[in-house]
Amino acid sequence: KLTAEQLAGLAKGSGNAWNITSAGTDGLTQTAIVKDIVPPSGAEKAYKITAEIGAVAAAGQSSSTIEVVYEVTPGAAPSNYNINAFLDFYNDLNMSGGIELKSTEDQRIKGLDFNVDGDFTAGGTGVSGDGIRNISVTGNISVSSDVKAKLLKGRNVKLTGGSMAEKIEAWGIPFGEDGSKGTETSSVGGHTCCGIVRLGSWDKNIMPEVRANGEVYGTGSGAKTIHARKTVDLSSDGAYESVNSLVDIFVKDIATVPSSKTLDIHAARNVTLSGDKVTSVKAGGNVSCSNKGIEFLITATGTITVCVLAPGSSAPTPVVSATIPEVPKVELKRPTVDTWKLKDAANYAIELIDGRVRVTVKNVNGLADGFYYIGTYAPEHKREYLCKAVLATNKTQCDPTETAKKSAFPFCTNGSDSDKCFEFDPTVGKKTMKISGTTGSFALPPGVIWFDGDLILATGPYFNTIIATKNITSTADLFTYALNYAAAYDNKTPPSNAVCKNEYKSPIVPAYLGRYPKNYCSSDGTYTPNALGNIALIAGGYDPADNPDITKPTVYSGGTINLTAKNEVFGTIVAGDLLRTSGDTTVHGYVSAAGLQLIDSASNVVSAKTTIDLTNLPSTYKPNEIPNMGGGGTGTIAESKVLWTRYL
Repeated sequence: KLTAEQLAGLAKGSGNAWNITSAGTDGLTQTAIVKDIVPPSGAEKAYKITAEIGAVAAAGQSSSTIEVVYEVTPGAAPSNYNINAFLDFYNDLNMSGGIELKSTEDQRIKGLDFNVDGDFTAGGTGVSGDGIRNISVTGNISVSSDVKAKLLKGRNVKLTGGSMAEKIEAWGIPFGEDGSKGTETSSVGGHTCCGIVRLGSWDKNIMPEVRANGEVYGTGSGAKTIHARKTVDLSSDGAYESVNSLVDIFVKDIATVPSSKTLDIHAARNVTLSGDKVTSVKAGGNVSCSNKGIEFLITATGTITVCVLAPGSSAPTPVVSATIPEVPKVELKRPTVDTWKLKDAANYAIELIDGRVRVTVKNVNGLADGFYYIGTYAPEHKREYLCKAVLATNKTQCDPTETAKKSAFPFCTNGSDSDKCFEFDPTVGKKTMKISGTTGSFALPPGVIWFDGDLILATGPYFNTIIATKNITSTADLFTYALNYAAAYDNKTPPSNAVCKNEYKSPIVPAYLGRYPKNYCSSDGTYTPNALGNIALIAGGYDPADNPDITKPTVYSGGTINLTAKNEVFGTIVAGDLLRTSGDTTVHGYVSAAGLQLIDSASNVVSAKTTIDLTNLPSTYKPNEIPNMGGGGTGTIAESKVLWTRYL
């Protein structure tokens, strides 16, 4: 279990006992003393650790000592995975509620991205806040509300509401061209047609730059510049300054902003004009006008029909086409989310087995590693404990003998002994657990909680990284903190440590004092973060029972995180499949929904107000960093073996 740094730093010499176990096998007192450490050299990875292991009989009548040389290769996890954007959705995103970003000045300067691998449909109050750099969408964008970003980019873009994007781009391949598939409105994955932008109405002071591989249709406020590789058709009182096309341009009843500016038009083929503003036109084909009383400055390769020419006009005169580069395709790579690979990293791994609730405890100070069970001492008490054995006749009741009680540990501090935290679905083959915490402090001891099945969370707060192999649903008002967030945050200045020192507002839970996760906390209360601790909620994975060849899994289970009622989540949310919100939700961190069920018709749904607040994040928390669950990287499996032994 030791890292390379810990192995190299082991204390040597007879005064430094590596491990002492009293009352060991047959009443022996056992000792182990590190005598020598040889670090690896060259391409080697293993340390050679020489130790003297001794045993003394209880009565002191005999003893024995052996020398052992171990070859120890420290484990190394694969490199961590960085989430691509502060909102990172795979499958469609339907948004009838609003999304608001709260960011710091530094984040606003650098910019934060928002990805959708599918169609993005936005109504409600739209997307607001400062700091959104790119909204990149592999499918269609249809917005009927305000969206604020530097770049709004999709296969096709339709804006019928407000938009404050500085740039709007459509990357689709126009119909009939090599590589074009499907139709403009198709929502089936894999279609690339048609690169169309449809501009509606918004504040006329907002003048975006528009680029499209296909057509541009304007029936509203307009744009500062338009660069289209296909036809541009503009009508109504829109405001435009520069319009360029590699095909035809139609301009009807168009104003300019400001009114003193010239509307410059440059088409590789034909231009059709109407309106009452002075216009500069370049056309590689013909130009026709419907208003005989307006002068136009026209240069055309072809003929000019029914137009009053301003001084300087010229036809036929060769016109070179404008240079309009293609808008590159949006391509996103979904993360691998497999909670089964996180089981060994859990401090409390909970499973429903044969009517019992078994908990594998690991790296918890004051508790020996091993199997425990969740049970009560009913009927007097309903509060749950971790106990070493439950009754055969009642598998949710701990062994009540005094000897067994000595090793039991309170696993719920929900109010009083008459309250409980856990509910389990007794249906055979159905794995569901509900956790309810109502103490006002925190219900469970801090650490990583892993559950095999569907998890329902209520109230809180929880100071835990919470993992479910299937789905997670919130009910009532949920408040939960990822470990890395909880380690250095409450409402005090300077912040205290709620993970290692059991400090969060008040009251302190006496039962949890000293019950900290040893893989995150040192004995003096110093907290050491890792990537898993950045996650508040994570769901979904490749169940080994459903995937005989787990090296090439094909069946994905769960992965939906459904947030109802009111939610405040301090940490990153990772849904292996979909995110759905129907309650007022605030997330102090990133959100990723990986769509690993691979169902094209499934959608992420934001139907209530969702706030992403990235201000005042603690230094121990990195919102974009999660464990690499894809099996890639250059990880090393930890190994320890005996090279030789001898009696001394």
